[in-house]
Amino acid sequence: MRAVYEEIILSKGSICLVAMDGDSVVGFACASRDTARLYRDFLRRHWLKAAITIIPALLRPGIIQGITAHFRYSRQRAATELPSAELLSLAVTKPARRRKIGTLLIGALAREQLAQRIDRFKVVMGSELSTADSFYRKVGFEQVGEIEIHRGERSYVLVGDTATLSRLSRSDTESHA
Repeated sequence: MRAVYEEIILSKGSICLVAMDGDSVVGFACASRDTARLYRDFLRRHWLKAAITIIPALLRPGIIQGITAHFRYSRQRAATELPSAELLSLAVTKPARRRKIGTLLIGALAREQLAQRIDRFKVVMGSELSTADSFYRKVGFEQVGEIEIHRGERSYVLVGDTATLSRLSRSDTESHA
């Protein structure tokens, strides 16, 4: 997983932001302009490392299903009008939650994407993640569909308007505090 995050950080088509509280990291957000391209670039640069990592994993149940699920998702995405830009990760430490850090990260990320002329971006999340679902809808994402990435597990696809999300700022979150 570390190699994937290194690729995300180093990719010209990705944006990664970190929220700090003094010297402590309290959250981060990563997005890609084109997730399919990001993964293709990752495999092109790190195919040997990926192969060495995946060969032992193939012996574990469910791994092959996970790999095929990824390709199924890619085909489903290609068949729709979803934006290629995607929020890949958003995390806030437990002690820093309820301080609007996630909202600030989404706003800052949207402003970066707006500067790159990205008008919409999506987030795909498991349907069982009710807290995340509530958060994304509250800040302005709208559900546009459901997909099955892993057999028997639904995922929601939400899309946010970059211009609208870019208005999420410190002053907005302070008024809601």
